[in-house]
Amino acid sequence: MDDPLPATAIIILLLLLVSSFFTLAESALLGSRKSRLRTKTEEGDKKIKPALEAADNPDSLLSALRMGIIFIDILAGALGVILSLGILPRFVPADIADRGIPGFAGGTALGYFALPSLISALVITIIAVILRGSLARHLARKDPETILLYSLPLIRIIRVLFTPLLFIGAHISSLVLRILRIDPMTDPGMTEDELRLALQEGEKSGIVESEERTMVEGVFYLGDRPVGTFMTHRSEIQWLDIDTEAEKVRAMALEYQAQRFFPVASGTLDAVVGVVSVQDILLALLENSWEGLKSIMGPPHFVPETMSSLKAFEAFKKGDSNILFIIDEYGGFAGILTVRDLIEEIVGELSATAAEDEPILAQEDGSYLVDGNVNIDDIAEILPIAGLPEDPQEYHTLAGFILELAGEIPRTGAVFDWNGYRFKVVDMDGNRIDKLLIEKVVNEDKPHE
Repeated sequence: MDDPLPATAIIILLLLLVSSFFTLAESALLGSRKSRLRTKTEEGDKKIKPALEAADNPDSLLSALRMGIIFIDILAGALGVILSLGILPRFVPADIADRGIPGFAGGTALGYFALPSLISALVITIIAVILRGSLARHLARKDPETILLYSLPLIRIIRVLFTPLLFIGAHISSLVLRILRIDPMTDPGMTEDELRLALQEGEKSGIVESEERTMVEGVFYLGDRPVGTFMTHRSEIQWLDIDTEAEKVRAMALEYQAQRFFPVASGTLDAVVGVVSVQDILLALLENSWEGLKSIMGPPHFVPETMSSLKAFEAFKKGDSNILFIIDEYGGFAGILTVRDLIEEIVGELSATAAEDEPILAQEDGSYLVDGNVNIDDIAEILPIAGLPEDPQEYHTLAGFILELAGEIPRTGAVFDWNGYRFKVVDMDGNRIDKLLIEKVVNEDKPHE
């Protein structure tokens, strides 16, 4: 009779390979990103749809795979003991093999099986760790979606084969849980700390970028803190009295335009009556429609300093206000909060000079507030203004262009049109043009002053 031991060893190896495939499929099913599968499906890749359905409802497939892994491991272990019993007498003296492990049920059947069982478990564990723990899981991390797509037909066959065992196991588990008074539907989910750890692990493996982790943790930081944590304190705020004269309002708007909004109060910041934007101030002054701050200010939006920062985000999204006025526990004015303050907590500090020192500021209505000393070439790159000299000899700045166009030193409020664009002189610093507002003009036939 032929020696059955080589065939037994081959069967064990094949079982471990099948078990490794089950582990590969399980890891692919758990690691597949539904967002990526959904994107491919929306792009028209119909082959991906079954994989997306499996990722959306993985429970039955995972149960079948895990049942298969357990079944094969037990079967491989039993065959391993048989193989060890056949191999051991060839390498171990008969008296030791018969006694088994010294001191462990010596002379009994249990002692006889102890040493082969130990050797079998050790060898199979080493092979399983190499095949499943290293190779299979590593391969699944490379491209889980593709592996899931191609292994899905076999996974479904496995589910059909193990359906009877799964059915029996589910009912037994349910009975045990009822006896122990454990709700099977209770799922604690992932805690915030666990998600933080997952993000850190994702960053180490390269799946998550450092900036992405910082942003997500910034959202957590926002969710745990009230708006009072991020507000600009009242002592740092520039504000306008409701009776302030136009000239002083204009000077404040130009000097503190980086603030973008001014609280309007009646005598003191504890009596805030409105809010006005720098843009509305400048437009009202330029169009000679100034009738006081009351005519252009909007109503203030008050919130308590204990309000959640995430709720403040919701207020900004609804468009109720671009600025929130924070009230302390005594009803006094504590400070202001803008959406920029919250965004900086997520993405990090934004450039401090972006709003204050930027020579060209794009406005919400499509116009531009520009410094007079901006190079004319920079203007030509941003605005497609026909007729701007590419290599002017007489001037190099926007202010020089306006002086050439006007033929004299203009006054504050002077307006000049040039090839579809209107230039308004917003501010003069003595004889120097300091600020201009540039906006596109519709249906202008020729430049004029």
